[in-house]
Amino acid sequence: SNDLRDRQKKRLIPLFRHLNVNIQWLDCLPKSGFKGVLLANEVIDAFPVHRFRVQGKQLFRAGVSLEGKDNFSWRWLQSSTDRSPEKDLYEKYDLPSGYISEFCTRVDPWLSDIFKYLTEGVMLICDYGYIGSEYYLSQRVNGTLQCFFGHRAHENPFLFLGMQDITCHVDFSAVAASARGIGFDVVGFASQESFLLSLGILDLISYKRHNQEEYLRLNSELKKLVLSSEMGHLCKVLGLAKNYDERLIGFKLRDRSDTLW
Repeated sequence: SNDLRDRQKKRLIPLFRHLNVNIQWLDCLPKSGFKGVLLANEVIDAFPVHRFRVQGKQLFRAGVSLEGKDNFSWRWLQSSTDRSPEKDLYEKYDLPSGYISEFCTRVDPWLSDIFKYLTEGVMLICDYGYIGSEYYLSQRVNGTLQCFFGHRAHENPFLFLGMQDITCHVDFSAVAASARGIGFDVVGFASQESFLLSLGILDLISYKRHNQEEYLRLNSELKKLVLSSEMGHLCKVLGLAKNYDERLIGFKLRDRSDTLW
């Protein structure tokens, strides 16, 4: 988005100039390789997904049909292969008839590209999502597809075409398995609440206690980030590493990596 890039530049360049830090906007991954930290904040939830449905013991994948000039709707096409991602999920999680969900095939090539150019460092993936067994709960019968327009949420991707955000939650078990298969080390997995508290986020607002109005404002923002009723539990952080052995303090309080598999 050229508009968002311009707005970022106006906001960030003066700040980074004050800190004597150079900042660049890239259109592609650097060819010379990279050593450092990558932060992917709400990236995967915007990747395209395949939607599927269980009907009896048959599996159907969602397509889109056009009726008339601009009336789009779902068109369910029978899955044509014996071994497909939806069949694997259906068998692994014993999904009931009528169940609708989704899976993403873009993560593997994305991580593969990053692994090739990252020579040494850590990648933190922060996003809305669940481990696999929670993502495909039998009660989650309509999947996680959500659309946002004008700060309102709904489930119809055929409204406000080109103007609304369309997202799906992240299956962190699938991401971790893909990363490990590519060669990354999985070095931590935690809720956003646990991760931020491990990093000492409470200390960041304690110095504002003398300014009651500012302290209350920051405290309200903090609650949105860490409370389980807000973003604290729904958002997760997955740590991946390449040629890096130091322990990450963001997973100090609680590391749930064992639940991924």
